[in-house]
Amino acid sequence: MKTVLVVLAAVVVVVIGDIALSKAMRPLGEIRLDWSLMRPWLAQAMRSRMFWVGIVCNVVFFLLWASTLSWADLSVAMPLTAMSYIFGTIAARLVLAEAVSPLRWFGTLLIFAGVVCVSWSAHK
Repeated sequence: MKTVLVVLAAVVVVVIGDIALSKAMRPLGEIRLDWSLMRPWLAQAMRSRMFWVGIVCNVVFFLLWASTLSWADLSVAMPLTAMSYIFGTIAARLVLAEAVSPLRWFGTLLIFAGVVCVSWSAHK
């Protein structure tokens, strides 16, 4: 149960971070993987509060994840991180007002079913 709760907390934090990064990045436009173009883009991104919220949330996720791996089996913990797909899809729809197709919702439900199976197996 401890593993499920800590991974759940980690997933919530990383989804908040992903939403924050998405809010910070979209106004800046598409990134080109050319260092000379990335420097001004990165400088502009670093002035965004949402950029830093995203970075901090991802660091917190990493620390929660690393602590989880100190006691939990990877074969249990790793599939539980798939909850981020579920929460991420819901957050993208509600917070970012993204269009989510019925097929994407169906896929998200399949992922949820997999998370439930792994969660149940962790208790046995």
